Amino acid sequence: MGPPLAALPNFLAETKYAEVTDNTKTALQKAFDTNLPGFAWLPNQPKLFEYFQRFMTVQRDVAVSWLSVFPFKKLLGDYHGETSFVDVGGGFGHQCLMLKETFPELSGKIELQDLPQTLQHVPSIDGVKVVEHNFFEPQIAKGEARQC
Repeated sequence: MGPPLAALPNFLAETKYAEVTDNTKTALQKAFDTNLPGFAWLPNQPKLFEYFQRFMTVQRDVAVSWLSVFPFKKLLGDYHGETSFVDVGGGFGHQCLMLKETFPELSGKIELQDLPQTLQHVPSIDGVKVVEHNFFEPQIAKGEARQC
């Protein structure tokens, strides 16, 4: 994040502090001389992408679990569908693991979705279906849905 942060003051001055409404016109493009949005550019930078994945892992490890405040099981009820939870852009599957540990009966009904560049580093997670998917594309998990 160093280069985009360093480019931010000049970027803001050049755009006269206008609201950013296009993800291809940010300080990241200025810093890295690219026209790609960040989530399209970053996977093509293997070392930086690896650092990003590590950051996301550490950041999640210290966060309060959403399961401690969100009534997931109550809202899910007696749902018997094929998939109970889809973690879109789920990285290394930490949320899937936490959900499976909290609700072991959901094993086999949890899906982890992320880019192939991320998933190639994810070890096999028993009871979690791993699917390549770009979250900027239409959702591929279909069927009866329960929105919590």
